[in-house]
Amino acid sequence: MLNDYYEYRIAECFVGAIINGDHSGLDDDEDTVLNTFIKHLPVTGTWGLTDDSNFVCCDICNMYSLCYTMKLHFHNPNLKETA
Repeated sequence: MLNDYYEYRIAECFVGAIINGDHSGLDDDEDTVLNTFIKHLPVTGTWGLTDDSNFVCCDICNMYSLCYTMKLHFHNPNLKETA
């Protein structure tokens, strides 16, 4: 069961690659930065996209862009399940 999440601000250009696994819309530098980001995530899990978007600093490329809030949902064994 997925019961916890990390929240990230992700530039619009990376959203499709994260959700669909389709990196064809990224140039080589963007693809490298995204792969490095994913490689260093603290957990693996399921991504969810919120409706929230703002012009903020992207957690992947550290540049200001239109970013969406994305949540990486995962199972946290330290949390007790609630009914």
